Amino acid sequence: MNAPIRTSRQLTFTYFAIVAFAITTFHFAMIDTMIESMEKVYAKERMSKDIVDAKMYFHHHDKTSVVLSNMSRAYLGEDALPNYIMFPKHVVSGDVVELVQGYRPNLEMFGIKERYSDDQGNVRNLYLIHYDEVYEASEGKVFKNQFIQLSISLLLLAVSLVVVLLISRRLTHPLSSLTKHLENRSSEDLSSIPVPDGVVTREVVQLVNQINLLQEKNAHLIERERAFNRRASHELRTPLMVIRGAANLLKRKVESEFEQRQVSRLEQATHEMTDYIDTLLMLSQIDRDAGDQIETVVHKAEVQEWMNYFDDLHLAQHSSPIRYQLTMPEHAHVALPAPAFKIIVVNLLKNAFESIVSSVTEYDEENDPVILVEIETHKLSVIDTGDGLSGDHNPDGHGLGLVIVRDICSQYGYQFNLADNVGSRGCAATIERSKPL
Repeated sequence: MNAPIRTSRQLTFTYFAIVAFAITTFHFAMIDTMIESMEKVYAKERMSKDIVDAKMYFHHHDKTSVVLSNMSRAYLGEDALPNYIMFPKHVVSGDVVELVQGYRPNLEMFGIKERYSDDQGNVRNLYLIHYDEVYEASEGKVFKNQFIQLSISLLLLAVSLVVVLLISRRLTHPLSSLTKHLENRSSEDLSSIPVPDGVVTREVVQLVNQINLLQEKNAHLIERERAFNRRASHELRTPLMVIRGAANLLKRKVESEFEQRQVSRLEQATHEMTDYIDTLLMLSQIDRDAGDQIETVVHKAEVQEWMNYFDDLHLAQHSSPIRYQLTMPEHAHVALPAPAFKIIVVNLLKNAFESIVSSVTEYDEENDPVILVEIETHKLSVIDTGDGLSGDHNPDGHGLGLVIVRDICSQYGYQFNLADNVGSRGCAATIERSKPL
């Protein structure tokens, strides 16, 4: 599943929030670590002096505990430790550890353990406990001051976020305006795009200029293609009429079967060339009218006449027993001009015909090749019984047929699909309207 595409303002807010969270977290972690480290260093320095005083006291007095100051107390032996002090058992001698105690849970206490030997050679553990209520109170004040500073920092971050979003909005406003203009712009509109209002940067101007340059090139290409189609069609029509007239004269004079077959091939070629010229002229007209909303009623008798003409035209060249079947109601609606729909039907018939002729070498009398034409409202299917899309398949079909069909479909909002028949031979070419008018 593709992730949603975010706007530049959303990305700016997200990245800024990540940076702000990282700064806040780092600030808290640094302050907490610094205070804990300073407290432990202070306790270790103070206890290193008090441990000397405790050893001297126990050397001259036969006691197991002593109050060295308001912050330090020393105990000789584990039995002398108060019950509320839980000194860890596995502690290296000389290491300062933070103690867990149940007397005042909010008061942090530190302890150190060292070996002590009296005059009789008895070795016992000497425990020194240290706590500093003044430092604890100071620690709270430090956290309070840091909280105030952090609040000010967060306020400054919020103000910075607003400023950054305003700057981002002003910088991206031209791109947003350009995007909306392109969305509302017709695909047939090839005029120049104006530079959007707002803070226009060099990059925006270069983008607009490149789009206009591309629009201009496309307009020239389209106009040149249309002009070529119109002029070439008119220029080719005259020599084709001469060839057709010559073929008709030859047809009256030839006698042998071989010569008659050659004349038939000549007539077939001129008919096909005439159809292509008519198609090119029709496409030029279609390009000019593609933006209009069209609803055409196609009658069954009309389509049957196109199919009969196609069959008669190709029967002279290919004596293959191909059957044509038409399935449609008496009339159907299509969102195409009638000439454009005829071009699609004839070209799909031609592609199906060539597919069967090029794939079938021997014909079965019981299972003759069939081309089935199915027409519904806003839908056309031409189904053949050739080899289908397997082997050396050309996605553009035979000749210019499918290229022309795709071009017309794209202009009038139809979707073209060519696929193999499921469970049988051949393939099916289908056009269907993909969006309502």
